Amino acid sequence: MNRSLPCVWLLVATASLVAGCGDDTGSGGGDVGGGGGGVSADPLESRFTSGSRLKVQVQRAPGADQFYGVYDAELETACLITEAGDGKLRCVPTGVAYVAYGDDACAEPVASYYPSTCNDNGPGTYATQSETTDECTYAQTTRVFEIGAELATGPLFSRDATGACFQVGPDSPRYELGAEVEPSTLVELESVEAARGDALSVSYFHSDDGFYLIGDNPRDTARATACYPGDVGGELRCNPSGLYASSDYFSDAACTEVGVFSGFAAGCAQPGFGSLTTVDACSGETHVYEVGASLTTSYVELETGDCVEGGVPNPLALGAQVPDADLASVELTVEGEGDVRLSGYHAAGLPITRYANFVRSDGSLCYPYAFSDGTSRCGPPTVAYVGVDPSRYYADSTCSEALAPVYDDPCAESDPDLAVVASSDPDACVLTEGIYEVGAVHNGAVFVNAMTGGCSEVVPAGVSFRKLGARLPDEDFAAVTLETL
Repeated sequence: MNRSLPCVWLLVATASLVAGCGDDTGSGGGDVGGGGGGVSADPLESRFTSGSRLKVQVQRAPGADQFYGVYDAELETACLITEAGDGKLRCVPTGVAYVAYGDDACAEPVASYYPSTCNDNGPGTYATQSETTDECTYAQTTRVFEIGAELATGPLFSRDATGACFQVGPDSPRYELGAEVEPSTLVELESVEAARGDALSVSYFHSDDGFYLIGDNPRDTARATACYPGDVGGELRCNPSGLYASSDYFSDAACTEVGVFSGFAAGCAQPGFGSLTTVDACSGETHVYEVGASLTTSYVELETGDCVEGGVPNPLALGAQVPDADLASVELTVEGEGDVRLSGYHAAGLPITRYANFVRSDGSLCYPYAFSDGTSRCGPPTVAYVGVDPSRYYADSTCSEALAPVYDDPCAESDPDLAVVASSDPDACVLTEGIYEVGAVHNGAVFVNAMTGGCSEVVPAGVSFRKLGARLPDEDFAAVTLETL
């Protein structure tokens, strides 16, 4: 199966452009025994392996497969590995539909979904209903229902934690809720462990049809807890953090003891470890601590220098620091030799998480999103973003010459040299008009199209502007397709 990615969106935050679509975005691997750059035939050494019924879906670029999700070939639907209605781990059908109620007494269950202006294929085949079974771990069970005939549009209702019925939506599409899917008809999975050297292990989801999928994160075997690859004390290690402390808060009334963990809700077991990142100008340093005693309150230092009680929920003190060298070392490895490759975490020469990023052959990150020709391509992440009206800026009083905004960032090493120009049609499925070089500084007046008020001059703060240079050919960026292995 080979097709373009069905949906893509743009998210611009600070200087990053991120795009994606699906249940998971993760690291690459291959079908049985292959793909992803030197993947072993042993399924416990590969990131994923398709089975006869459960199939792995990937975002495929030249030279790299990035995990996208799981597909149930028998039910012909994407599915998510979670606890089903019978309490067993299964691959539960996922889609766009959910269970709500069509009346203000919450007595008439219906299926609904959020219509999309782009590639709206309706509610799909199944609707899901999840229930939280553990308020501490947020564990859930999910029931699955077939979707019946379309009903008249109308308001939707749901129940809150107390059981009270309340309205959640105005005029919405509604469908008859069909029979519940028997959980035993869904693929059951088990979790198996595989070693990654002496200090780490990883869990795999495995089903009898031969399907394997590595878990989200590895496990610190000495501390019997999940850990997260990243920078600890200036080196790449697996951080066994269950909690995170802020250096903005203090555990004493004099504001001298830096760092307070924000604990889990009262009555929940607290993790044994947490991390504190101290930030100095544009850099930060992270270390791991044991979780200490409960505190009655936390404190924060005001700009005036006064130390007052602060707002950290369920505050916990920092205990003894865990020596950095005691934590397992990990590596960030680039796999493959094609135009696009995978960058993911490894230990003992093997992957430790399904998550990874696409990188170009020059080592720069790239992310799949829709280009002007309708193709998903691996585009640049660090760019200036030229949005659509009314957020777009212009260099002229007719609002025809778009500008690339560059927001003030004292920590940026350099200004972006590329700009993504979004489609001017807010309902367009293709969101990217094109990628342009960033040109000379614009020192003149700046305008915006206020739509109803027309083109008018503005004086935006905290941002400078660049002219747009030459547009780069779409073909300069590698195509990415959705494949079912």
